[in-house]
Amino acid sequence: SMIVDAIEGQLRRENLGMTLMVAKDDLQTDLKSIDYGQYCGMIVVATEITEDNYELLGSIPIPFVIVDNTFPNYSYSTVCMNNHENVWMALDYIHKCGHRKIGYLGSSSKTENFKARYEAFRMYIKEFGLDFSTDREFMVKPTLLGAHDDFLNILGRKPELPTCFFAENDTIALGVMKALREKGYKIPADISVVGFDDIPYASISSPPLTTIHVQRNIIGKQCVNQLLQLIDDERFMPMKTQITGRLVVRDSVRD
Repeated sequence: SMIVDAIEGQLRRENLGMTLMVAKDDLQTDLKSIDYGQYCGMIVVATEITEDNYELLGSIPIPFVIVDNTFPNYSYSTVCMNNHENVWMALDYIHKCGHRKIGYLGSSSKTENFKARYEAFRMYIKEFGLDFSTDREFMVKPTLLGAHDDFLNILGRKPELPTCFFAENDTIALGVMKALREKGYKIPADISVVGFDDIPYASISSPPLTTIHVQRNIIGKQCVNQLLQLIDDERFMPMKTQITGRLVVRDSVRD
């Protein structure tokens, strides 16, 4: 929603209007239902579009830019966060804080962003010499309640736990932190947690969550600018832009 707000604000500054459409059922049917003659361009917020539907977007007959998904190996114009560099920043901080025994908290439903973060995690733990085992890799529902309930069940099996978890997003991190506290673990004294996204609740959680801030406002502005370039000159197709975030250090990691 923050990306959409940034898109709308940048379009307003360019004296352009926006029609918001939500694809609820069948993407192919939804794309065919659009009267493209009314529009000069299209922005596709593709966070949850899966690989089996990537090819469908090639049927869009007007200039378009995809946001929040890199669509690897497809010649579409995209704007997305730089997942690899952002994960590197998180692991670099974990390493500097002295942690070596690492765990991974992932989503049971995969998106391109989650896949990229997991790929970067597996690559960079080797670079930092971190101790990781798939026994410390836990997949939970990517909602606060889902992550909390799933991790309570996981804790009931008494798994081996790390000194620090990296979570695919803040929602998972916060749900797992609540489950850990309910089972008597202290954060960060017993287990540290690093999130990803810097959602508003991360700063007021208990303890406040160390996380990667994603520049959603910049992503929204960039995809509008990129679309206007593409409308003006199709030679800008394809152009894939990645926006790096920054580490926000709070109180969920023990040094």
